[in-house]
Amino acid sequence: MFYILWLGAMAAVAAVLAAGFAVGYLFWKRKRNQFLKRRAELNASVNSVIAENGLNIDKVFVLNDHMAFNKQDDSLKPHFLIDSNARKMIFLDYDKSLTVVAGFDEFLNYEIYENGKMEFSGGAIGGVFAGAFFGDTVGRCNNLRLIVRLKRYDCSQMTYDIIAKTLLNWGVTKTSKAYQTCMSSMQELVSFFEVIKEETAKAV
Repeated sequence: MFYILWLGAMAAVAAVLAAGFAVGYLFWKRKRNQFLKRRAELNASVNSVIAENGLNIDKVFVLNDHMAFNKQDDSLKPHFLIDSNARKMIFLDYDKSLTVVAGFDEFLNYEIYENGKMEFSGGAIGGVFAGAFFGDTVGRCNNLRLIVRLKRYDCSQMTYDIIAKTLLNWGVTKTSKAYQTCMSSMQELVSFFEVIKEETAKAV
């Protein structure tokens, strides 16, 4: 009799935990979809900014993040737009729904944080340390953040959470497709940042 009661109690606990997990998952998924919708709207609105500033975009970096790395629709992903001739770049802050047009000479630096620790700061991206960081496949990543700093007062910092707010904050393994895809597109972007930094330094 006791055994039956114990099994019943365990089943009830399991049912409560499963229900709680299901509710949490649905809430997390709803928040994620709402954020992706706002991101797509901001990406679409950038056309008016391009027209207002008379820009001719000749390069677009599409950054993969954990929320959208496996989606075919690039409008759901972070965008960085370049006008090489005018030497201007469009940054989109998806948390603040803010669009910033900045000259290459206003680009100051960038930093990469992983699991709360700064792993890389703008420097020679082809260096030994950078290669080791982008090639690391050991352990798990619960948070990966790119911070871009600009030489301006109205918007001196742009933050991009590449991996964050995963379900139950489990994060992702560094051998997973999610992590490798996110790192690959971020490496391409920061390599471009290094080109900007080098050209700007030569022009001074």
